[in-house]
Amino acid sequence: MTPGTTPTHTFNLPISTDDVAALRITYEQSGKIVLQKEKEDCTLRDKQVTVKLSQEDSLQFDSNVIVRIQLKVLTTGGDVIMSKVIKKSTNIVLDKGVI
Repeated sequence: MTPGTTPTHTFNLPISTDDVAALRITYEQSGKIVLQKEKEDCTLRDKQVTVKLSQEDSLQFDSNVIVRIQLKVLTTGGDVIMSKVIKKSTNIVLDKGVI
């Protein structure tokens, strides 16, 4: 992932998104939560959750440091499911401004 870009992250669920009551996507670096996205920040369709980060969102990440990402879902039935932790490396960025 490159800070300052607008990446789209897609998660495939084992359930229909019709059964999603709430969700949270957590982005963490070096043991600190950098960014969280909620259901209203995402697009839900069939069994997929998609979130697009803004330049401002991705600029919060340090360059050359692993980002760990995890999706947590609360179902309409009250169950909670979580994805495995996804690790993404971040690229070095020379221009850290928003255009």
